[in-house]
Amino acid sequence: SGCGARHDRDVNAARNILAAERLPCLRPYTGTRLRSAMRRRAGHVARARLKKRVALRRHERRKIPAIVDDEPADGGPPLPVFESAAILHYLADKTGRFIPTDPRSRLEILEWLCWQIAHLGPFAGQLGHFKAHAEEKIPYAIDRYGRELARLFGVLDRRLSSHEYIVGEYSIADMACYPWVVPYASLGLELGKYPHLARWFTAIKERPATLRAYVGVKDPYAPEQAQMSTEERRVLFESKPAR
Repeated sequence: SGCGARHDRDVNAARNILAAERLPCLRPYTGTRLRSAMRRRAGHVARARLKKRVALRRHERRKIPAIVDDEPADGGPPLPVFESAAILHYLADKTGRFIPTDPRSRLEILEWLCWQIAHLGPFAGQLGHFKAHAEEKIPYAIDRYGRELARLFGVLDRRLSSHEYIVGEYSIADMACYPWVVPYASLGLELGKYPHLARWFTAIKERPATLRAYVGVKDPYAPEQAQMSTEERRVLFESKPAR
């Protein structure tokens, strides 16, 4: 995956924040390849659950995160949704929270959501993989991804120099970006070099929903978390064609 080791210990933190914010976050499909999963169920807007057979049939990549909404707004059959950004967008639209109706602000949020998908997540994930999980430490890869992640932190810092949150009020753009800033220390970055990013990071970290979402979540790139058995490494990093 372009996002590197986006595995069970990441606990799909952005979606956990959605659950903690009391949105109808759906129980995630984990299949048999991952050993731990979020077991929250926040559903006073819509009851939902995940059905493995539906998820496998309807989303072609057959990877987590994936959800199924058993009560979609159109009243039709269960609706599968896969990939974190699509899930965030879907739930925000369905509940009318964390995404504005104003078309200009809405577009900005979608731009930054795409920025996270294309840049922040992949580079942070690849840096984490090569620093913490790769059996062979490749200096070129670590340097390349490290320099680019530092640049991306700078992009976010400049944006936040004139905005309290990424776009207007706290939104799914913030939820999507925040988890990739969390392991900054393990990735070799110093938040002190990015004062506006640091201010934003602290504000989100102290939100009650974030505190609930991160209970028991550990930094997957920390040295004590990087040690894996042969079986864990096989499950997490061996790619197999979808069937």
